[in-house]
Amino acid sequence: MLRKAILDKSPELLQVFVDKALDENDVTAAIALLNKVMPNLKAENEPVQFNLDASTVSQATTVAVKFATLMEVAQRCPRIKSDIHAMRRYARH
Repeated sequence: MLRKAILDKSPELLQVFVDKALDENDVTAAIALLNKVMPNLKAENEPVQFNLDASTVSQATTVAVKFATLMEVAQRCPRIKSDIHAMRRYARH
């Protein structure tokens, strides 16, 4: 009986969730909609290939080596480590 009542009113009930999600920025309503209306999507693990020229590979290798060296030094010196974190925070703003 309850199931039939809900099914009969499902368009109106769905509209309530849509209105709350969109008009009132109700995150709970938005999550409920996405969980019930949208299909569950699964992550795909497909290989990705990049066509990089030798110059790009060389630059990336240089950056990786310098970063690894910097991180190794930072592990030995707490002041450098805190400076690196400060630079990261600054770069994000």
